[in-house]
Amino acid sequence: MLIGVAGFPCAGKGVVTDILREKGFTTISLSDILREATDVLGMERTRQNLVDLAVFVREKASGETLAKEAIRRVGTSNAVLESVRHPDEVKALKDSRGMFLFVVADAKKRFERMSERAREKDPSTWEAFLLHELIEHGVSDGAGQRIADCRNLADHVIENNGSLEELKERVEELLSKIDGQEKPAQLHDVPSENHSSGTETVSEDIDRVLYDRN
Repeated sequence: MLIGVAGFPCAGKGVVTDILREKGFTTISLSDILREATDVLGMERTRQNLVDLAVFVREKASGETLAKEAIRRVGTSNAVLESVRHPDEVKALKDSRGMFLFVVADAKKRFERMSERAREKDPSTWEAFLLHELIEHGVSDGAGQRIADCRNLADHVIENNGSLEELKERVEELLSKIDGQEKPAQLHDVPSENHSSGTETVSEDIDRVLYDRN
């Protein structure tokens, strides 16, 4: 089973991923691939650098490239893909027979959680949070971050305004529902076809775009 997880900041997508990990799922973040690239390229691992690299890959290769690389890495194991932020990444997930979950929570609740975690670059006022929201929602088209558009493609939306136990119950109920719908032996498809930018595989495309390798 392949599951993609996304949501706006502090909605609880990381917690949902942790719950699935506890149930034996392998987890991989699309941002992990970008972090590897920053190390190779000698760039600082800042959020903005990761965003810029993601846009660069989508523009120079394909909007599906990062998701396809993540799916290739997990193979056919039960896996969770984190950091899905573009509709083309959702498409790659679904083309591999994956399921896409979007975690939601009220804005006030998310601001409360953000204030509690108190990361250095998190907005500290409600006004700053609202401005941050506009940026996080993303652009309406193109290669930039488009989280709001991703929500419209979700197979299931998980509400997380309550306790951790309530969230765990919702995830467990969803998994039971999915298990009942799937064929017992069904596995997701692993990208193996040549990529859209010529005759390259997904891995070769990543190397070419990020590291200028042939």
